[in-house]
Amino acid sequence: MFSTTLSVLHLVLILWYTIGILRVDLEEIMIAKKLTKVGNTQAVVLDKTLLSLVDADTESTFKVSIEGKKIVLEPMSQKEVDRMALEASDKIRKTQKNVFKKLAK
Repeated sequence: MFSTTLSVLHLVLILWYTIGILRVDLEEIMIAKKLTKVGNTQAVVLDKTLLSLVDADTESTFKVSIEGKKIVLEPMSQKEVDRMALEASDKIRKTQKNVFKKLAK
């Protein structure tokens, strides 16, 4: 019962935020999350409500950076993802050009 009530509350708050009734300063939001074990790795599970506040979804790619003692997750646009992939492939092509020449023979 409590979980259902909380989910309905989340939906109402998202609706209010979306249509402009609720004003939220995203800089002021703080939510505590525990790490979850996934195989040999630790993960932070981000629910749909939290993702929607930053215009992200389950298909979003995030830029991960470190600022002091903070781990910062920032949703990336598809253009940013494409640019990052192109830069990585250019770097690999330049640094490994001899390997690619040998493979081409």
